[in-house]
Amino acid sequence: MSYLDELYQLDGRIALVTGAGQGIGEAVSLALMRCGATVILAGRTRSKLERVAEEAGRFQGRCAVLEMDIGVPQEIYDGFAWVRKHYGRLDILVNNAGITVRGRAEELSLEDWQRVINTNLTGTFLCAQNAANMMLPRRSGKIINVISTYAFVGRDLRVAYASSKGGELQMTKTMAMEWGRRGVNVNALAPTATLTPMTSVYETDAEARARMEEKIPIGRLAVPQDMVGAALFLASAASDFVTGHAILVDGGFTAM
Repeated sequence: MSYLDELYQLDGRIALVTGAGQGIGEAVSLALMRCGATVILAGRTRSKLERVAEEAGRFQGRCAVLEMDIGVPQEIYDGFAWVRKHYGRLDILVNNAGITVRGRAEELSLEDWQRVINTNLTGTFLCAQNAANMMLPRRSGKIINVISTYAFVGRDLRVAYASSKGGELQMTKTMAMEWGRRGVNVNALAPTATLTPMTSVYETDAEARARMEEKIPIGRLAVPQDMVGAALFLASAASDFVTGHAILVDGGFTAM
């Protein structure tokens, strides 16, 4: 086994990825499997998860499908109970699922605000909490919260989304402080605008895409595969002395 294999191999690890049916969650799930992990593909839509599982089958990736909406607390509790029953442990959690609602801050309804916060912040918290309660007794685990550059800078028409992602960043730091001496690393991955179904506007609105690309020094939007390197680093032994941090995978967006 090479030195890099020793750092990044995930043979025998059990990982759970939320929002695994598309976009960043799909790309990270497939990468974890290619490095040897067994991945529980969690999400709201079984057909999307089964498509990812079929793709994994092409390279004999090991995975399971778990329908779970992180906007519904009981589904989180039931989902992690299923993981405990079938696998007995969890080594890696990628908290990727999230939603956004556009709207001016003075007009956004309470219902829309709560829907975003309940999913992105509360759902992420509950997933991390349930994962940690499986990891802490074993004094080993990696939790990766997928946040956003909008945890660091503002974004017009995204007050709920930016607020939720800022909250996730502080949650990441606090959990890292509490759990670091107990063997669990908690970090965040912060993408810039990434071409996924959630950002379909960039596929249909050339002007909006051009405006966004002008803000990114590398000169293009991200694609889900751009997140894989940072995710594998945070999931593997290579990051054993890294906790409480956010890796910005943003093409220089926040450097401007």
